[in-house]
Amino acid sequence: RASGGCCGGAPSAPDGPWGGRPRTPATPRGRGCSTRPRAASTRSWRIWSAKNSSGRSPASWARRSPRGCCTEGSATSSSRGRRRTSSCRAGPAITCARRSGPAASGPGGAVLSLGTSGTLFGVADAPVVDPSGTVAPFCDATGRHLPLVCTMSCAAMLDDVLAGLHLSGTDSLSARRTAAELAAGAVAPGCGGVNFLPYLEGERTPNFPGARGALLGLAPGQLGNAGLIYRAAVEGVTYTLLDAFHKMRNVCPGFDPSELLVVGGGSRSKFWCQIVSDSFGLPLSFPAETEAAALGAAFQAGACVRGIPVEEFVEKQNLGPGRDTVFPSEDGETKRLYQEAFERHVKLTSALFS
Repeated sequence: RASGGCCGGAPSAPDGPWGGRPRTPATPRGRGCSTRPRAASTRSWRIWSAKNSSGRSPASWARRSPRGCCTEGSATSSSRGRRRTSSCRAGPAITCARRSGPAASGPGGAVLSLGTSGTLFGVADAPVVDPSGTVAPFCDATGRHLPLVCTMSCAAMLDDVLAGLHLSGTDSLSARRTAAELAAGAVAPGCGGVNFLPYLEGERTPNFPGARGALLGLAPGQLGNAGLIYRAAVEGVTYTLLDAFHKMRNVCPGFDPSELLVVGGGSRSKFWCQIVSDSFGLPLSFPAETEAAALGAAFQAGACVRGIPVEEFVEKQNLGPGRDTVFPSEDGETKRLYQEAFERHVKLTSALFS
């Protein structure tokens, strides 16, 4: 199949160092899998990815027929004693399906997914090989490449923070999130020098599997400020993604997007999306359907039934406009506060866990 794993996975290959798709340890609480081995397995992953991504065509992994299109009679099945032919094709994992769903972008574009984990990926016509292993060289089910970075600390970590905050009169997670965002909206960007390093379960980008969460820069009276703590947590998750974005831009030729297409459950939060836009300094657009992976999988199936390439099928769909674009703040003081907070985030992360 095209790829596997919750974040796109590594393509199956018979000559990988593990005799197939690289295996990774399960993440805590069974939340998906990592697409890049950590610690002792990192060197083997780099050898495998460099060998396979630079030396082999995605066609050998992603498709058995032209441009992701299925072929008739490629599989047989039996029903009540009668044999019949059926269509089959390589199936995409979530990331590949997610790209197809919103018809994300051509080469140079970028998609940001705010989900249990955070993913940022682009679309490329040629493989991108990162010797450091930070940018994963996935192959798209339509025949292109998906250079991708993934962070473990994202929406699931924010749920943990919400569970620990004292928010009176709020029982459901949704109500707690609404109350926390309202309180956090009253806190200035940068949180007055407070930084939340969100690595409660370790982190993969940057590659610090032994890292843990840290709340730094607190002054008297701040520990009980739910709005401050929650905003610091949201900013911390965002800065981790921004750091990964910079690493990806340094590695991927031509990757310098002027806009981010945002998907995933976190994209529904206007509060979080404004922080992302202000921190990245980029406008955010949104597909009409937020469940982009499910829609992408449906597009893959539709293309298979029609017998046409996936991209051709997607281009014919009329999805309609998404919600209004979110634009970054033009206020110079706001930009300065976010930039200083981001620089502190990177410096503190390196000092504690390098």
